Amino acid sequence: MLRMPSKLPVKHTAHSKRFLFLSMLIATLTVAGCGATKQPPASQPAANTPAETDKTDDTSAANQAPPASLPVDTTKTEIEVELATTYKNGTYSAVGSYVSPAGPENVEVVLTLKNDLVIDATVVGKATATRSKTMQADFIAHYKEFVVGKNIAELTLGKVSGSSLTPRGFNNAVDKIQAAAKA
Repeated sequence: MLRMPSKLPVKHTAHSKRFLFLSMLIATLTVAGCGATKQPPASQPAANTPAETDKTDDTSAANQAPPASLPVDTTKTEIEVELATTYKNGTYSAVGSYVSPAGPENVEVVLTLKNDLVIDATVVGKATATRSKTMQADFIAHYKEFVVGKNIAELTLGKVSGSSLTPRGFNNAVDKIQAAAKA
């Protein structure tokens, strides 16, 4: 008989811990019966199954709700998502304003919304002062990663690419778009 040492040296990496966690989760869900149950064909008797007369008990596992600790499918169909949206789908534009050291400036914002998410965005600089034009250009070159794919209800930008005032104009325009797009 092959004898194994009682303690093996084990390195626990983040990957191995995730694997172990997921394996245990899958095993727990399988044991708990969360997967689809496979019934034997009618022509073959089920092995280790109680007799037909024992199946009248209403407390069988099939009639019970799953324990609260099991995950619940919360995915929604596209129709359910559309019904639950706060903003109407469509393309909206607004001009946002802010004050720079050189005076008032504007920025035009165009957002396309679908199910409350921004799926496309365009910003056009409307600055008049030279420094403001530079800051708006820097903002325009880098803002999309903070906007596209985000929920419009949570869309507020801070400093982007060194520009701290242009986002104020952007946020002002987003406020106007939110008001116009309310469902």
